Amino acid sequence: MKTRLTVSVVFGLLLATALHSYAATALETIKVPIDQVVNILKDPQYQDSAKKDEQQTKLWDIIHQIFDFTEISKRALARNWRKFSPDQRKAFTNAFTDLLGNTYLNKMQGNDYQDVSVVFFEEKKLSEIKSQVSSKIISRNQELPVTYNLKLKENRWRIYDVKVEGVSLIKNYRIQFKRSLKTNSPAELIKQVEKKAHQKDNQ
Repeated sequence: MKTRLTVSVVFGLLLATALHSYAATALETIKVPIDQVVNILKDPQYQDSAKKDEQQTKLWDIIHQIFDFTEISKRALARNWRKFSPDQRKAFTNAFTDLLGNTYLNKMQGNDYQDVSVVFFEEKKLSEIKSQVSSKIISRNQELPVTYNLKLKENRWRIYDVKVEGVSLIKNYRIQFKRSLKTNSPAELIKQVEKKAHQKDNQ
């Protein structure tokens, strides 16, 4: 009896260790939450304008889990990241996260997703810690190719860039920030991003 018990305990510990160390693939990591986002956008209860804030909160909770906004901010600033103090990096990341959220969530909520579906095709390993997942957003009138770039951080894949029809989300902002920092300080850029994040056009 004691021997059987010991074997059971050892087997259980080995199984627990294996499950704990298992890291889902990049595709597995993002497929379920992205499907959840589409389902929330399709949910008829949120057609009521009074429930838009509730819908946005649910969407934002999911997006925060799969996007690495610190990495996104770092890549958007590129070499200029080194010019920012630790506190400024944090402030910029918070402001840029708000800007992305207010801009793109409102655009998402303004579209009709009833006939939209997302199909995932393949995952391409770029390195031990980087991967790329290709997908397509299919609607009644078009098929839109979307590619997600992910980085493994603390045993978890998180998105650091999205390319729609080959156009990078980060690249456009990187050009804007580089241009601004030629004449403005990091503190001034942070104020600009904070102001833009809360403009009416983003609400």
